[in-house]
Amino acid sequence: MFSFGKQDSTPQKAGAPTSFSFGGSLPATTTTTGGGLFGNNNTNTATTGGGLFGNTNTNTATTGGGLFGNTNTNTNTATTGGGLFGNTATTTAAGGGLFGNTTANTATAAGGLFGNNNTAAATTTGGGLFGNSNASTATTTGGGLFGNSSANTATTTGGGLFGNTSANTATSGGGLFGNKNTAATTTTGSGLFGNSNASTATATATGGGLFGNTTTAGGGLFGNSNTATTTSSLGVAPAGAKVEGN
Repeated sequence: MFSFGKQDSTPQKAGAPTSFSFGGSLPATTTTTGGGLFGNNNTNTATTGGGLFGNTNTNTATTGGGLFGNTNTNTNTATTGGGLFGNTATTTAAGGGLFGNTTANTATAAGGLFGNNNTAAATTTGGGLFGNSNASTATTTGGGLFGNSSANTATTTGGGLFGNTSANTATSGGGLFGNKNTAATTTTGSGLFGNSNASTATATATGGGLFGNTTTAGGGLFGNSNTATTTSSLGVAPAGAKVEGN
């Protein structure tokens, strides 16, 4: 080995390569491969790839490094995919929430708005507005407005306005705004705004008056009765009857 200004008297082994230096000899190189940025070494062991500015990505069994050398410690168990910014989506269900938040969906069908669950029972069909459930039982048919239930029994046909129930029993047809037509069984037809024409079953009551007033035979105005007199078959007026002269 030769150098300028100083001779290296280090004994050389047989078969060793001859080296030259200016002013001194070079030390033996280590086993590291490649230098880091600004002279820092990347002390990479079994990991793949170095971090930024010489920081080491201490990746173990994870795949891929984080930002600025931070490690994504994803313990990939039963989860599929990682969260945002290295946050882990520890979901047992399918798919993660927003920003790594977990959508804890159970066995219910489809999720609500922003990951909220529709806690709809198995007896209901379809969810309400914004994930609210229509708590309709098996006896109701269809929901009211804004998820309100029409509590219709088996005897009613159709619900009232805004989910109000027309509590009709054996009567036919409902009143206005869900009011009940309490029409008697002997009457025919109902009054205005659910008022009943309280016509009795007597033989003299034929038809209803105005505004539900009852008329007897031959009705007057506004339900007043015209008490018509009768004559005998012989043309003789009964006792007490007023007879006009010829």
